[in-house]
Amino acid sequence: MPVNYNGNHTHGEAPKGIYRKQTTDVGSFPANPFGLYDMHGNVWEWCADHWHGNYEAAPSDGSSWTTNKNSENRVLRGGSWFSNPSYCRAAFRNSGSPAYRGSNVGFRVVCSVFQHSSTIRTKQWELFGRIQKSPDLFR
Repeated sequence: MPVNYNGNHTHGEAPKGIYRKQTTDVGSFPANPFGLYDMHGNVWEWCADHWHGNYEAAPSDGSSWTTNKNSENRVLRGGSWFSNPSYCRAAFRNSGSPAYRGSNVGFRVVCSVFQHSSTIRTKQWELFGRIQKSPDLFR
């Protein structure tokens, strides 16, 4: 699946790709089988999880893993436009300080699914309106 990464590098036997040297608009590449765009490449995505060196004692209910004696770092996933393609895989995770800011990190807005579709539509438009009114929010 095509992703936005540093195309000057390769992964496995794959050929070199295109190095765009910047982020691309969401939807520039096809969605994955779940209908989600840009899950790999483009920007590292902050996760709520605190960094752990392994998955021992991780929650099994899908909740965020926010307990750790050293909670200074958070999990980053997905790789970025600046990354070697080896990092732009679901199996790879990284860590970083939540204080870090850069053009290669971001986050994904996730909403809970409500029972009534009209409520979902209203919440989505409310969020979209807030984002449009605050363009500097994501810079």
